[in-house]
Amino acid sequence: IRIPLKVANIRPRDVCVKIGKKHLTAGIRGQTAIIDGDLESEVKLEESTWVIEDGKTLLINLEK
Repeated sequence: IRIPLKVANIRPRDVCVKIGKKHLTAGIRGQTAIIDGDLESEVKLEESTWVIEDGKTLLINLEK
C-alpha cells in the first residue's frame, strides 16, 4: 500500500501505523487516520512492515 503524505519530510516518529491481523490503521500522528479499516484476509504480523519513502510517502507491506 503506497500512501502519499501531504506533509514534506515526514519521519517515522511522525507517523502512526497499527497493523492487526484483520485491521489496518495508518496516518500522521495527531491527525485523523488516513486508513482505518478491516482487511479482507488475515496478515502475518511478524512479516508485515512499513517505511517512509523519500520523506513524503508511507509504504506499507502486508504479508498474507
